[in-house]
Amino acid sequence: MDNRESRICLTLERRVLERLGAGCHEPVGVYSRVCGEKVTLWGVGSRNNCIRRVCLESGLTPDQLEDLAKEAAQKLNPQGIESVLPVQGRIKPL
Repeated sequence: MDNRESRICLTLERRVLERLGAGCHEPVGVYSRVCGEKVTLWGVGSRNNCIRRVCLESGLTPDQLEDLAKEAAQKLNPQGIESVLPVQGRIKPL
């Protein structure tokens, strides 16, 4: 079984965590939800007593999802854009 909305959210959430280099032991959470032809992503992260929260929205094309994941990672990372990890490849068409 495959559910398109679940696949979009799972792919997006994992991509944000991948860009942050976050694993199971990092104080970060990402949640997304598809509504129509838009996806909304919420995230919260903490490092060095600095809490960051984001709420972002995007379209559903692979490029839009990739840009959303990058923007979320940048905003959640207190060290700034320089420490956001590059990732291999792009999000595939969903």
